[in-house]
Amino acid sequence: MSSLDDAFIAKLWHVPVNNIVIDLCAAPGGWTQVASRTMNKGNNSSSSIIIAVDILPIRKINNNVITIIGDITTEATKAKIKSEMQGAAADVVLADGAPNVGASYDKDAYEQNEIALH
Repeated sequence: MSSLDDAFIAKLWHVPVNNIVIDLCAAPGGWTQVASRTMNKGNNSSSSIIIAVDILPIRKINNNVITIIGDITTEATKAKIKSEMQGAAADVVLADGAPNVGASYDKDAYEQNEIALH
């Protein structure tokens, strides 16, 4: 990621003041890395965490990034996320996921809405 990405994120989310960022559909982890670097510049970086979730594994980034392998539409994965948050609220939620697309527009549109509503 470039310094342009860091500047964009810092300006848009004010990440250094946040404590919890959830990155949904995070693999391969590029935005998780940018958020982690940006948050680590803040004064409270030791208490800041990023929870990165995807159905694919994500390589270890650093100690303030927790990775969860799971489907974000399932109750089991939602419970894992909530457990890692330990009762705190998320300050930022990143979500750039999309369902696998096929030949049926109706099915694809339904699955995209299903992801957005969860």
